[in-house]
Amino acid sequence: MTIKETHDTILFVIKKTRNEFVSHEDIDRALDIAQMSLFAELIGNYRRYPEQAMVNSGRLLSDLNPFRERQQFLPGDYNSTTDPFALDDGILVLPVDFLYFDGDGAYSVVMDGSNARNRPIEILPYDEFAERSDSSLSPPTVTDPIGVFDGKGGTVNSVDIGEKMKLRLLPDAISGFIVYFRRPLLPVYAYTVVDRVETYDSAASVHLEWNDNCAHVIIKKALQTLGATTEDMVVLQEMVREESTSQ
Repeated sequence: MTIKETHDTILFVIKKTRNEFVSHEDIDRALDIAQMSLFAELIGNYRRYPEQAMVNSGRLLSDLNPFRERQQFLPGDYNSTTDPFALDDGILVLPVDFLYFDGDGAYSVVMDGSNARNRPIEILPYDEFAERSDSSLSPPTVTDPIGVFDGKGGTVNSVDIGEKMKLRLLPDAISGFIVYFRRPLLPVYAYTVVDRVETYDSAASVHLEWNDNCAHVIIKKALQTLGATTEDMVVLQEMVREESTSQ
């Protein structure tokens, strides 16, 4: 569903029931609030019941799949432009849109002969990380690495990382990858107005990344944010019913 179709649906419902003016900017804000609400619900269910989600709810994984990313990292000098995923002296700068790890989230890659084997990196609370880092009985190794969230912001390799989060890993020169969920893109309905005539700009717009089922849920939530009435919800449900019947 394009951002234009999304806006058209919301404006149709509001006009049909209340005939009120709502700007595209207000709709974009409501859509973002709505999609983050849905994202929180889905990711909460997925993280709370991961095994049940994988076995019984392929739809849940499908709904979240557009936001699931995999990124390799290698030891090196961090540079936000040329090498943003370098593990610099044990510090990995996480992407600016990082929200949650998927499962273990971080893995080291260990070569076993000609075979590459993935070893989960145990993400620990800071006190446990500090204890393990100095342990002679259970020190971190390439096959048993550890990590800790190390705050956000500051500099890495003399580069200002802004508000990005950091992950500290031990050993500090391992190679591996992270699997994480990123933030959904902010929806943007782009348009121009010339002589009071509004023209939609598809190329400059940012569409919702969700499938149509989720988009309908987001539209409902956005309408509620915009002060939807019971009548609004009835109109929306009828529109969805007619759309599913015509397919």
